[in-house]
Amino acid sequence: MMTVKDIFTASEALKTLVSLKATDAVPAIIELLDRDHIGREAVIALGELPDIRAAQPLADRLEKNWPDAQKGLIAIGPDAEQFVLPKLRDSKSRVRSIACEVLAEIGGKETLKTMKSLPADSDFGVRIAATDAMKKINERTKGR
Repeated sequence: MMTVKDIFTASEALKTLVSLKATDAVPAIIELLDRDHIGREAVIALGELPDIRAAQPLADRLEKNWPDAQKGLIAIGPDAEQFVLPKLRDSKSRVRSIACEVLAEIGGKETLKTMKSLPADSDFGVRIAATDAMKKINERTKGR
């Protein structure tokens, strides 16, 4: 179990790694994601050190660490699309909705193709988020 001193030290270390843009530390930061008391700060740090290696762990935490995981995936950008797309089929409507919000910002033609192939979501909120996402992606990718 981490002591208060350990949590403080880990928190300060994460802030230092971010300020140094130490992407070499991304694997070590990923290991902290499931640690009590420091996991949220690790998610935030990964969002500030956008790196493709963090995309899957952040996608897996869309609901648990909302909105920080969402911001991190958006910071990673289009490279994270492949890790977010499967979340459109998640059993939880909240995850599907957040995935739509992320994909609205980073998704491209593959996202449009996938979204159009899925049946209409059973959740009204997800349907709205999906429609909004497809509009944003269409506008962004028009002519590409």
